[in-house]
Amino acid sequence: MNPWIEASRPKTLVAGIIPVALGSALAVRHAGFHAGVLIAALLGALAIQIGTNYVNDASDFERGADNEDRLGPPRMAAKGILTPRALYRGSVFCFLFAFLAGSYLIAQAGPVILAIGLLSIFFA
Repeated sequence: MNPWIEASRPKTLVAGIIPVALGSALAVRHAGFHAGVLIAALLGALAIQIGTNYVNDASDFERGADNEDRLGPPRMAAKGILTPRALYRGSVFCFLFAFLAGSYLIAQAGPVILAIGLLSIFFA
């Protein structure tokens, strides 16, 4: 498997998909379906999840948390396949992509989305 895909931890991506799917289902009932909003929200959520996984992989390696005693699937930095620096750069790309998706959502739904995004960052 491609190391970047493996580092994205595909099994965890459902954590970004389910809230968007639920919110979209509720929106259909109350405000109608908007494919662009659904796609932007889904891509933004996945980009945040993947970027977070990259940061976690790099920081766990730097702190020594990922070693031979670790349970679970191997991590790319610990295996020496991707450097922490590369993973951090990958996370920046993901977060910039999420910012673009969020910008589209703000343009579609208004400043309340910006407030929700800023509060989410603050409490993360």
